[in-house]
Amino acid sequence: MPRKLLFTILILSASLAWAGPEAEYEKVSFVLPNGDAEAGREAFVALSCTTCHAVEGDTELPRPVASIPVPVLGKEHAKVGPGKIASSIVAPSHIVSEEVQKKTEGELSPMADLTESMTVRQLIDLVAYVRSLDGR
Repeated sequence: MPRKLLFTILILSASLAWAGPEAEYEKVSFVLPNGDAEAGREAFVALSCTTCHAVEGDTELPRPVASIPVPVLGKEHAKVGPGKIASSIVAPSHIVSEEVQKKTEGELSPMADLTESMTVRQLIDLVAYVRSLDGR
């Protein structure tokens, strides 16, 4: 097999392997300003996050009505870095738990697309709210 053909096959194979399921997401790094956790709680309600998510220890929020298992937010989620929290809000299907995949028969996250209804300020405050759930 000529070297040029072999090289082309290797490049194509590598490209196809690299363009796996995460190819539709561009991984970037950016800085979020500090948010307001109380405003984040208000955004959590206003954006109807309570339809699916409960918050550990917060009995004042409306009870979720979702039939698909979703995380109950609490101390475990507060320890996650702000970038991962923001990514989970903006692109919820970038990581889908095995439990949800089984329930949705391999489909993407059932979380609503908030990218057209949520402001940047709400995103910043939602991240602050989730990070405050460990008592900070």
